[in-house]
Amino acid sequence: MKKVSFVSICILLLASFQCDGPETDDSHYRIPIKNIADYTIYVDLSLSYPDTTIGPYDRDVSLTADENAVPPQSINNEALRAYDCFEEVFDRRVYRRTADTIGIDTLIIFVYHADTLLLKGWEYVKRNQSILQRYDLGLEDLRNLGWYLTFPPSDKMKSIKMWPPYGTYDSSGQRIR
Repeated sequence: MKKVSFVSICILLLASFQCDGPETDDSHYRIPIKNIADYTIYVDLSLSYPDTTIGPYDRDVSLTADENAVPPQSINNEALRAYDCFEEVFDRRVYRRTADTIGIDTLIIFVYHADTLLLKGWEYVKRNQSILQRYDLGLEDLRNLGWYLTFPPSDKMKSIKMWPPYGTYDSSGQRIR
């Protein structure tokens, strides 16, 4: 009888981490981003933290320009999305030969200037790490932000880890320092 109870509890716990179905308060597949700047931006995400550079194998975001672009004064609900819900992505573990586990605890969001990306090309952007903004977000950060980001960063975002630091841009996206 105890084995049945233990197995039942394990099944219930495992089921609670699955993200099948529509978005709810506990399962998010998208992170909307609002562009307050006066120019178009492109956004992309990476799970390579603590390596915060644009890697040689990162995809060319210009190839999916329509889905990664956020025009001025608009919101893109599709650019930052996961096949599994983000809560499940944060819960995954990477197993090494030594059976140690590493939790994915930080999601990196890159923001690129459309002119730089489209005029100078993806290779230039990677080689020079030409980003406007990088957000390093944990699950708790996303929850505190209501699963909603802005560029330039809003006052609500000033406590999250980012580069360049909060206050680098004015409200129209122009660099002030």
